[in-house]
Amino acid sequence: MPVRDMGTTIGAQLAALARQDYPGIWELVVVDNGSRDDSMAVVDRWRERLPMRVLQADAVAECGYAKSAGAAIALGELLVFCDADDEVRPDWLRAMVGALQRAPLVAGVFDYVKLNPPEIAAKYERADYTAPRWGYLPSGTGANLGVRRSLFEQLGRFRVGSRADTALCWRAQLAGYQLVFEPAAVVDRRLKALTPRRM
Repeated sequence: MPVRDMGTTIGAQLAALARQDYPGIWELVVVDNGSRDDSMAVVDRWRERLPMRVLQADAVAECGYAKSAGAAIALGELLVFCDADDEVRPDWLRAMVGALQRAPLVAGVFDYVKLNPPEIAAKYERADYTAPRWGYLPSGTGANLGVRRSLFEQLGRFRVGSRADTALCWRAQLAGYQLVFEPAAVVDRRLKALTPRRM
């Protein structure tokens, strides 16, 4: 989970991660991508309640860079990505792990109702996640994406730059791998323009 100036929202996401009902062993890698607010102080308060490791990776202030850095030190074969300003549902991790046991690349879905004003959420509630993006191929979003480590490394991880998550999904499909959508892996998504910042 990459973090950069998410002090106002990361506590809710950490609480959501602490409620996961997945029965297996897992770890949370929090990647500080150059926070200048109290994000890491909030993270510190959760160290005793989550199987957490924290990595400082701020050479490049970019989400794909931070996620790749976190994946590099993760211990598991299954990599599941989320963001610090959203909230995962209690069965999110269990759904993602189950889907990754069937397919090497999995995208979950988003619900916009909980964390956004009704008039904003209504514009997104009927989104078709399986449709091609920009007229090319379907794509997941890095805020709710799972991939087996072997495929992640084969594809060259997230590359620095805009739409790194889309590019990863496209490279996978062009290499012959199927992108599977898992409707049970739900994340309550906060639209980025509405995320409050605290310095």
